Amino acid sequence: MRPARTYFVAAAFALLAALRAGAPLTGQAKDGTIKGAVKDASGAPVPGATVTLRSETTSQSTSVVTKPDGSYTFTSLEAGAYAVEAAREGFERSTRAHITLGAQPQTVYLILARREAAPNKDKDRPDEPDQSLARAEYSDQPQFKPGELADPAAAGGYSDSLAATRRELVRDYLAPRDLGDSGRPDTGSSEAAIYRSGSGLLARQAFERATEVFARGVERYPRSERLEMGLGTALYARGQYDRAVRALLAAVDLAPSDPRAHVFLAKAFNASRAHPGGEAQEVIRRLEHWAQLEPQNPRAHYYYAMALWSTKRREMTGLDEVEAEMKRAAALDPRFADARLELGNLYADQARYADAIREYQEAIRLQPDFAAAHYHLGQVYMHAGDKQRGREEFDAYERLRKPPGGIPKTGAP
Repeated sequence: MRPARTYFVAAAFALLAALRAGAPLTGQAKDGTIKGAVKDASGAPVPGATVTLRSETTSQSTSVVTKPDGSYTFTSLEAGAYAVEAAREGFERSTRAHITLGAQPQTVYLILARREAAPNKDKDRPDEPDQSLARAEYSDQPQFKPGELADPAAAGGYSDSLAATRRELVRDYLAPRDLGDSGRPDTGSSEAAIYRSGSGLLARQAFERATEVFARGVERYPRSERLEMGLGTALYARGQYDRAVRALLAAVDLAPSDPRAHVFLAKAFNASRAHPGGEAQEVIRRLEHWAQLEPQNPRAHYYYAMALWSTKRREMTGLDEVEAEMKRAAALDPRFADARLELGNLYADQARYADAIREYQEAIRLQPDFAAAHYHLGQVYMHAGDKQRGREEFDAYERLRKPPGGIPKTGAP
């Protein structure tokens, strides 16, 4: 008996020593990886950019510098939620938050917009707009040709969702439509000329100058919905989400029946990660009013639910109303894959894995190439203990996910 007892005591001391030395236990291993690349708006790599990784749980951070091909890697990470930010002189910062790291490595691409240098001549003065920019039309910009769009939001490593939404908003703002300026004099100081000048700068991705043009335009024409929307779009493109929300709130108030203004507001608000407060309640009130004005519009209920959820997610209270509104959106449009995806996310947050699996599977049935749905379905299978199916869904996600340079598809226009 003595040898067996001696072995047991030695093993116990060895375990105690390992714990004191910080040896990982199952579930606590620091073997996670977040990697990706930093690129500019044209898809070219951005070497020498500083990429900072911050734990959203502990607030601890670490930084690396991108390689010549724009790539970066963080290793030996614990499971948890992280934020990644890229910055380099001459570019606007780009941030991706709420990246959930589990057993699988996460790939996060960040897109940096170039910061325009101020020209010697103030070409973007509203009273003397650059005529070459004023003549620029949406259809002249091949990078903003309309296409099928799939919402990548909250898909873990599924590209840079903020950059994707930025491209969507710029594209949608520049899309040709009758904005009611027929009959207005087309002079250098007119609202129409300011709109064209700011739009041309957006099309060229000169977001800082576009912000200045639209801000001056709003001062001169405070009743112009499209100038407020242009200002909100330019601010969003620069990552100034809170200011974008305020501009888009003004746009909604100027045109409460325009669904496009509500969609822009909802997307900017979701990106701002706003906490419950006065401004958040103002956004929710307007989106609720839109859903009441258009009770048969599935997008109205969808965006209202998303905004409501963003303020209640931390507290995990009041989710019944979120679920009801999202179900209403899915019922009004049986082909609305994004509504099914978000219902799955809502259920997954509450550990209702069977319900989440059902909704993710329905989203994939409606849209088989929906990479985000495959990713989240894989996560839920892993949580439910079905690792084989989880790996199959992650493999599908890897095959389907889009490269960072292209305009993504979205099911929620």
